[in-house]
Amino acid sequence: MLQVSCSQQNQSSQISEREKVLAKMGDLDKWRSLQALYIKALHEEQRLDFPYYSEIKRNLYPTEVWIHQWTDEFDNVRYFNDSLGWSLRNGNKTEMDSSMLVYLKNWDRHLFYRTIKNLATENYVAKAKNDSTFNIWDGSYFIATIILNKNGLPYKYFTPTVSGDTSLTVYAKWSETDGLVHPDVSMAPDSSFVFAAEIWTHYFKSLKLIQ
Repeated sequence: MLQVSCSQQNQSSQISEREKVLAKMGDLDKWRSLQALYIKALHEEQRLDFPYYSEIKRNLYPTEVWIHQWTDEFDNVRYFNDSLGWSLRNGNKTEMDSSMLVYLKNWDRHLFYRTIKNLATENYVAKAKNDSTFNIWDGSYFIATIILNKNGLPYKYFTPTVSGDTSLTVYAKWSETDGLVHPDVSMAPDSSFVFAAEIWTHYFKSLKLIQ
């Protein structure tokens, strides 16, 4: 019995921090191959009296994102890549200013899906703070802190902002699509912002985002 117990403990200790973070995320080969996403979601914000929809088309490498947000009150499109961006607000197109481009590129660099893909490919490193809390690094660059829930799924996701603060997203509901486990509902910790996916589609090739 002692030998069996010691063997199990040694086996457990050999599981890397990266593997602990990814343990419940599904098919890691598919995460490694992931190239693009399409998500349609309903947003609710306390500061607004109405919900609104968003569609997000995203190529992971190189960075390229198309976002359409609309309701009866507005209809806006944003597009950005590694070097430029523009906005289309109620039919009027303007070039994105540098501060907004920096903000969106920072948001995209710390994207949860990008983090999981890079952990799966071993481009990122996970370092444990305790049994459920892990810091994620891209070399010497800090990407995120992930806290796992009792089921082993990422529950809280802390990322740095361009202003030097920390942003926290809580993942409240999960689904599995074609072997990939992903959050369906993400929110601010005080529920002041809720993002509920209605469609979540993955691709193993890049998408054509603009005509």
